[in-house]
Amino acid sequence: MRPFLSAGYLSLIGLFVLAFTTDVSLGDVVLMKDGRRFEGTIILENTVVRIDAMVAGIRATLTLPKDQVKSIEKNAVAKGFYDPPPPPPRFSLRDPLEDPDAIYIEVPIVGVFGKDVFAQGVQGAITYAKRHDIRHIVFTIDSTGGNLAEAAMIFHTLDRGTEGIHLHAIIKKCYGDAMAIPVLCETVNLAPGGSLGGLDRSITEISKKYKPEDEQVVRSEIAIKIAERAALRGRDPRAIKALIDPLVTFAVWKDKDGQQKRGLTVPADTPKENIILQVGNNEVLKLNSDQAAQLGIPKFSGVAKDLGKVLELTKWKLESDYGAKIMAGFATKHAKNEYAAQAVIDSHIKSNIS
Repeated sequence: MRPFLSAGYLSLIGLFVLAFTTDVSLGDVVLMKDGRRFEGTIILENTVVRIDAMVAGIRATLTLPKDQVKSIEKNAVAKGFYDPPPPPPRFSLRDPLEDPDAIYIEVPIVGVFGKDVFAQGVQGAITYAKRHDIRHIVFTIDSTGGNLAEAAMIFHTLDRGTEGIHLHAIIKKCYGDAMAIPVLCETVNLAPGGSLGGLDRSITEISKKYKPEDEQVVRSEIAIKIAERAALRGRDPRAIKALIDPLVTFAVWKDKDGQQKRGLTVPADTPKENIILQVGNNEVLKLNSDQAAQLGIPKFSGVAKDLGKVLELTKWKLESDYGAKIMAGFATKHAKNEYAAQAVIDSHIKSNIS
């Protein structure tokens, strides 16, 4: 029996409403030709429009192709515009014997970004964890990415708003834009048979809407920022960029003494059997579990509840299923919006035929 469950659900519903509704124009407003609307502070306007925006309660710097912008309206940013939405009360009761340093919530990153995975859900989980002194978030990742803009918002959310929280990733499959999450995690573990890496950009959501050159500008900017953050965590920024940006080359090989070497290209005199991996221009790096292990990403046999052993936290405990509920809630909300929008289109088509 969870005494706070009803209040938690009511707060969760309130968060959904806050995240998906906005009636007051605050700050500069950029209206896109496809109907999307972004509000905040424009910091660059030439061939692209760059705006420091609030998107469904998340602060993110977005780069938008100028030829896809319908209109721009300039307004002053109101005080408190960038403040995050209030978090809900705790889902579970606090156990007086629990160790606060060993409490975690699990956030599933499963499916397509922009369809099943939303930055609003990630933001909600982070806000909840900070409000209730939950010091670990475990992302279980099984995704090939999808919408690059959604990935960018998730990256900004994790990069700016997770002070005091330890982030962990357990990867079954993590390709393309989904790489924005594990590169910011303190620990990254690959499940048996897991794989990670880049993905052919031709199948991403943004490629269906924008010119390839516009997408490449955004993707390269994200790759640079992600690589910078990864370097601060002791990870090779060249490898990280190669996992995201198809214009980056990267190679790993063994020299004549058997020492591992890394660089942009393999030396011409390197025997084929000494080449661990290499990726050329217009390709993206993909790693299986063995290759990832050679780059320092350990294999992991288990699920989130087993991560405590790796972290040497004997009182490792799941706080609640809030992370799963909020991610599922935003996916359900999006599906309902999509269904309603399609119903309107179908109605217009039927009317025109009549």
